[in-house]
Amino acid sequence: MLAPAKSDRGLLKECLRTASRIGVEVTRVKSLEELEKIGEGLLLVLGEDKDVLKALHYVKSRDVLILGVSKTENNSFLMETTLERLEDALRAFLRREYSVEYSSRLKAVVDDAETPCALNELAIFPRKSATVLEYSLYIDGEFVWRDIGDGLIVSTPIGSTAYALSTGGPIIHPQAKVVSIVPVNSLNLTRRPLVTPLESLIEIREIVSNSACEVIVDGGYRMRITEKVVVKRGEDVGFVRLSEALLARRLEKKARMSLDISSLPPSAKLILKVLEYEGALTQKDIVKKTMLPARTVRHALAILVGNNFVKKRPLIRDPRQDLYYIESK
Repeated sequence: MLAPAKSDRGLLKECLRTASRIGVEVTRVKSLEELEKIGEGLLLVLGEDKDVLKALHYVKSRDVLILGVSKTENNSFLMETTLERLEDALRAFLRREYSVEYSSRLKAVVDDAETPCALNELAIFPRKSATVLEYSLYIDGEFVWRDIGDGLIVSTPIGSTAYALSTGGPIIHPQAKVVSIVPVNSLNLTRRPLVTPLESLIEIREIVSNSACEVIVDGGYRMRITEKVVVKRGEDVGFVRLSEALLARRLEKKARMSLDISSLPPSAKLILKVLEYEGALTQKDIVKKTMLPARTVRHALAILVGNNFVKKRPLIRDPRQDLYYIESK
């Protein structure tokens, strides 16, 4: 069993103590790159959703099973248990009282370089905000459309309830073998999201923008585009499930959230997504990561805080600044 190195030290120590107490041997992974060499086993990912997404960029084998462990109760798809319930979770795993839920992933070839696999989505955007992108979309070699807009999101079924949902994409059953292609703020009002088979070869060619463009993998890993992007199926990943999956409840929650955020301005949606991936950030951090003007960020944060999408608290090391975060439900 494995635990990633870059996690909260207190959480890591408590996890190791719990495993030792019930006689489970845990090997600590010293760097994320080591995950590429692992062929099988149980990977304990400690922390938050962003820690799971980052670890999965390096997991190559379908036989590495993921068990997300959070500090406190977390209703996300990625975190299956908490530190408090970890002992029970490990005992259930040893008794084989679990199921494995496999999720599809995508990967892209950007010019001649391959990105890590994406669990949620591959997003194609200009690096500079408030800049449009023009591109041609091909599926299995057949021309589909020429579009102009803010960008394009290619989403897995799991990712259909993440960033893609906030930009108008459909909610897709997690086990469906399809991909959704979602234009972001297209200038063509008739343009709608497109659902294709998972095995489709998706190409984004003839990319034109006044800014350099890049592929963003699960909101974190970025790769600059020179000519084109080819998206194809990646390796599946298995999540350990210790209880019956309440799929209907998860989808209902996401559907309600999509209605709530539909009226938000694009800048607020972008900040919401950055906070979801990155965790708590100051206003200065948000400006840096989104590349939005400071005034736009201040206005968007006021909307998000006023509508209870985002919470804020004083930064301990500098009370003059506030820390903005999404409260776990």
